[in-house]
Amino acid sequence: MFAKKGTNFVRVSTNVMKEGQRAVGSILDPSGPAYAAVKQGNPFYGLVDILAKHMTPGTEPIKSESGEVIGIFYVGYIME
Repeated sequence: MFAKKGTNFVRVSTNVMKEGQRAVGSILDPSGPAYAAVKQGNPFYGLVDILAKHMTPGTEPIKSESGEVIGIFYVGYIME
């Protein structure tokens, strides 16, 4: 799960590991296709590189009552 902080989306809960620890606090790649889709209020499903691993994620924007994107639901599968 990601929360919007400024123009970034920050991981607040995850099972993604980075250097032996959960990658809480890391940001969604602002140059990636998931970021572009979610900023427009759209979901993203496809292949991406996340923390040096090939993954197939599903991202869904979390919207406020007014329709502003305030976070992201994320689920992914590592492609080996």
